[in-house]
Amino acid sequence: MRSKKIAIITSFVIFVISLAIFTILQFHLYTNNLRSFFGLIISINLSDLRNYVIIICSGFLTSAFVTLLISISEYRVAKVEEIENFCEENYAILAKLRNPKILHTKIPIDKLSAYYAEVSDNKIWEKVDKNEVIHDAEEKIKDFIWEKTDDKVKELFNTPSSKMVYLHDEFNSQIDECNKQIANVMQYYMDLSKELSSKNISSAYAKIDFLFHNKKIRGKLIYKSIVIRQYEMIKTVKDLARRLDPKNGEGNIPIMLTYIDKIQKYMYFNSSDDNYTSYYKQYVYELELAIHNLLKYTYGKNKYKDPIPQIKEYLFISYSKK
Repeated sequence: MRSKKIAIITSFVIFVISLAIFTILQFHLYTNNLRSFFGLIISINLSDLRNYVIIICSGFLTSAFVTLLISISEYRVAKVEEIENFCEENYAILAKLRNPKILHTKIPIDKLSAYYAEVSDNKIWEKVDKNEVIHDAEEKIKDFIWEKTDDKVKELFNTPSSKMVYLHDEFNSQIDECNKQIANVMQYYMDLSKELSSKNISSAYAKIDFLFHNKKIRGKLIYKSIVIRQYEMIKTVKDLARRLDPKNGEGNIPIMLTYIDKIQKYMYFNSSDDNYTSYYKQYVYELELAIHNLLKYTYGKNKYKDPIPQIKEYLFISYSKK
């Protein structure tokens, strides 16, 4: 694409210069003083020189014009090919994000983080002073579970002892589920980070060079809307995976939960009603919408008929609140 652009510019400049010189000489658009000046510095007959230059310029003019037409045609083909290649490389990245693992717990993240921090602290205090061991965060979670428990279930466990047994079992069940989810999500991002690379996107982007409005289209429509966002997403995933990887020995579960919650807010959109909490692939939607706009520009609004992506098409999971 860039080579075709250079060929168009070069052939156009040669065409304009040749046309200007040819026109001046052919129609005698020069002064007598200029003719006398050249007569003093050139010993050959000026009429012969004029005819000679006219022949040379006409040759340049014809070849430059033909080259210009061919280059314009090749540029149009190359533009579509390079844009399509760029889009395919981005689609390949987005395809890796189509089956995400989501951390969605019945227990709020802040209460869950406090509990894991408490467990970590208690392990230390058990070795030093068992009187310092506390279960405040655990009790708050149990209070939360009881608050969310259906009234009909509460009626079945209406004595202090039965309530204690129920909350003990329910608490352990939910914590086990949280542990599994956290492990699965951590593994998902560690595996994903190994698959993601910006190399092909960078290579495809480097080949794009528009003849007109290059700064606006290449800089705004492509770089800001697609390229820089893909770079940021890949970096975010890789940084998260590095922090989550047990081999690096960084952080603890509460900190990991903070990182996971942060990237989920970056990657996904969730909405809730009385019955469900639904998650949408917000990042994938926004990138595919940007690619759609780029292809519409490339092919033309009237020729590109693919439907505009809709956020509802990017729903990937719903959790019942019951």
